[in-house]
Amino acid sequence: MATTLRAAVVAACGIVALACAEARGPSVTPNIEALAAPVDSLRRSFTAPSSVHETQSGLVVLNDLAEEMLLRERIAGDTLVPVTTRGQGPLEVRMVQRIHRGPGDSLWVMDLPGNKVIVLDHEGRPVREMRSPFAPSVVAATGGGGLRAISTAGDWYVGERRMRFTPTFEADDSMSVVRWRQRDGKRDTLARIAVRPINFTSRGTPPTIDAFTPIDAWGVFRDGRVIVVRPDYSIELIDADGRVTRAGRGPAEPLPLTRSDAELTRDSLARQRAETLRMMPGNPMGGQAGGTRGGRPAAVLPNPRPAHWPLVRSDVIAVDRQDRAWVRVRTAPRDTGSSRYDLFDRDGRYLRSVTVEFGGGVVGFGREFVYVRWPDADGLSWVKRHPLP
Repeated sequence: MATTLRAAVVAACGIVALACAEARGPSVTPNIEALAAPVDSLRRSFTAPSSVHETQSGLVVLNDLAEEMLLRERIAGDTLVPVTTRGQGPLEVRMVQRIHRGPGDSLWVMDLPGNKVIVLDHEGRPVREMRSPFAPSVVAATGGGGLRAISTAGDWYVGERRMRFTPTFEADDSMSVVRWRQRDGKRDTLARIAVRPINFTSRGTPPTIDAFTPIDAWGVFRDGRVIVVRPDYSIELIDADGRVTRAGRGPAEPLPLTRSDAELTRDSLARQRAETLRMMPGNPMGGQAGGTRGGRPAAVLPNPRPAHWPLVRSDVIAVDRQDRAWVRVRTAPRDTGSSRYDLFDRDGRYLRSVTVEFGGGVVGFGREFVYVRWPDADGLSWVKRHPLP
């Protein structure tokens, strides 16, 4: 099933690419600038800061996936304090997946095990909760699915993937973009997205490196318009009525993938996964870690080897407070060099590109700032505020 879906998605992408090649004309020349220096930083380091937002009153709300903390802070003065307690009771959370902007500039916190959202007020305090209209999913925690955005109308936008648990756990290599409408409870499938497959093979089977698998990316503007970026950097816009507009192509070209770079990537990923196993010996997903621990065969490269690196580096397209989509693209092999984000408006028009120095990654937006995660020498991360470009 996964192979069939992959073939269908790739075929569809090829058709789109041919159509766009006829329509887009000359290639867009990128307008590249470096992200401005930070103006300040949150007061402590974190292990895995993943989602940062600002409340209406200027408080910063942050989620750390590894430390399972949801915290708020006023940049000038206050220390970080918990937003709520951990638990299964009303207004409590068990594990936060993401923080989202909701209607009226409210913040909605997705509690994945509880299958609910906690709504925060203008001071970052929990005031009510809402059950998710979607069934809970293991894939939401492991593979880019789950709640992606809430529109100003209160509509939910979710990534759904089919999965199987026997003989091993597998998730398809494509995902449906599904909208749930607040006003009438109707569900609409808006797009099909290519993602990296999940396949927990037996310990006797060597895993295949999926870092070279082309993927799509998608995000949602505040009014509910969906932007989709395909592996060839063709851009699609999907309106509330389901109408699809081809908006041309982004200003980047894929990089050649050499055998040397592929082998270096394989070896680096094997070391990282082996380290993860050492830190988490009881991890039930350890069978995917690669390496040779416990007789596990070393990971193998795909055969045939792809000719190019995947252009899109993340399936998530973040949208800032100015309603601009940030698409993270690859501009150097093996995750070296700076990160580049290409910015587009809600009509899919390219605006500019912003580079973030090596090691940095965008984790959220405020009214005037972009929040970037920066690693330190101890393997922790600091979250700093940079002026929005």
